[in-house]
Amino acid sequence: MKVSVGIQQPNYFPWLGYFHKIKLSDSFVFLDTVDIQTRTESSFTNRTRIKTKQGTQWLTVPIKKGNSKKIKDVIIDNIQPWKQKHLNTLFHAYKKAPFFEDGYPVIQKLILADFEKLSDFNIACITYICNYLHLQTKINRASEISIDETDKNLRLISICKSQGGNIYLSGEGGKKYNDMNLFAEHHIKVNYVDFSVTSYHQLYGEFINGLSIIDALFNCGNATEQFV
Repeated sequence: MKVSVGIQQPNYFPWLGYFHKIKLSDSFVFLDTVDIQTRTESSFTNRTRIKTKQGTQWLTVPIKKGNSKKIKDVIIDNIQPWKQKHLNTLFHAYKKAPFFEDGYPVIQKLILADFEKLSDFNIACITYICNYLHLQTKINRASEISIDETDKNLRLISICKSQGGNIYLSGEGGKKYNDMNLFAEHHIKVNYVDFSVTSYHQLYGEFINGLSIIDALFNCGNATEQFV
């Protein structure tokens, strides 16, 4: 029996490809036991990218400095007025989008929800959107599985085994560090998820790939499901 496992950090309103991986997975695990990456091109745990009249823009959730950099321990800096800033930016960027009036109250409720930890907040948002997109994948957190491996590959292998998985769904970026021989030794096949977004109507000119799921929800509404 083939059991596919997807593993990813819990990101802030991630792009369509993130939900595509969840859709392909029999079990999906939020990798919240690794250090948060910030201020790098590939850091999305506390930020997401949207489209405005002036071009693309990042929305970043401020975080507090702490003794632990593990994603599961990261605390949101709620003293800063980031919530209203994000909502104001979204309002002005998408108020003319076809499904803005349907989607904005939901996004507003999610952002205004009272969360202390970034991982709890992101997972709540992602889980809500999964339900909206009718994704039935079983979802877990690495921090609840008691995986102590520090090696990148052995950590992923252990998580897959904990889910009864024999197929690991990796992003293309994993080709840089996945030890294919080690996965094979543990009888786990690595499948790379090559997701290409089907263009949909966006505001402000030509289609831009890799934007937050929010962009698709405001522009496509229920039809977002067909792009995942």
